[in-house]
Amino acid sequence: MSEQTYPPGAQWSNRLASLSRLLMLGFGALILAAWLYHSPTLMLLSFASFVVCLEVTRTTKMRALEALSEQRLKARAAEIRESGQRLQGIVDSAMDAIITIDEKQNIVYLNPAAERTFRYTSSEILGQPLNLLIPERFHERHRAHVHRFSATNESRRKAGNVGQLSGRRGDGSEFPIRASISGTEVLGKKLFTEIVRDITERIEAEKERIKQSGTLQLILDSMQEGLVAADEHGTFLMWSRAATRLMGRGPGDVAIENWSRHYGVYSSDGTTQLSADELPLLRAMRGENVSTEIVVRNQNFLRDCRSMFPAGL
Repeated sequence: MSEQTYPPGAQWSNRLASLSRLLMLGFGALILAAWLYHSPTLMLLSFASFVVCLEVTRTTKMRALEALSEQRLKARAAEIRESGQRLQGIVDSAMDAIITIDEKQNIVYLNPAAERTFRYTSSEILGQPLNLLIPERFHERHRAHVHRFSATNESRRKAGNVGQLSGRRGDGSEFPIRASISGTEVLGKKLFTEIVRDITERIEAEKERIKQSGTLQLILDSMQEGLVAADEHGTFLMWSRAATRLMGRGPGDVAIENWSRHYGVYSSDGTTQLSADELPLLRAMRGENVSTEIVVRNQNFLRDCRSMFPAGL
């Protein structure tokens, strides 16, 4: 391992160890010479010096390695702190509520979004049972769900499959939620993290969409004129009740090239069946402003009707 990898304080120890190894070689040569020339005094002094250098080498090398290990531990600790701070920043900035519970289903962590969603502060809720955030009628169901999840050793599962879920705020009000749960084990203890999203706005928007859709359908059904709309693929997006009455049948899963034959669409003379390119709706889909007379004749009735197809429909 190169000297540059050691911390500054340990580099001198590493250099001293290298110097001691060189001295050991020298004293080893003196021991050999003393043996050859039968000099007991020189041999004893050289051997003592060799042992001292050996101990210095061992001690200084150990100190250098300890310093290097300490440096690596500090660097690793700094990386862990930085990673933890980065993760904490992500969790704290999350829009969804994040709640961690232990095996007893007591709350051990919640992020700022959870505080806002459930209207509790961390000091008020840490250590409290998760049931505090769940309406009483769901207590047993949710507790059993977490137990089953723990027993299966799965790492992730959607909590929404236990049925409709609701959360309970600090003021006692309830709100619809969508939740998922994940599990992990830390120091031999199981922890479960639930990610909870308040879906009140989504449900309200869906209710409003259904309401508007119903209102639009009432308007369409009250019209005397038939109204039909289709996309560029020939899929009918709108077909009013009056259109069914005028055409003799409702929308069908029919290819565009077969519309004329299926609905019995003829030119104003009542004998010439229109081709697909001549159909008023297809012409309108191409951007034409169409005002024409057609004859609808099928197995249900024979009826003349005047159709207006503005461009873009």
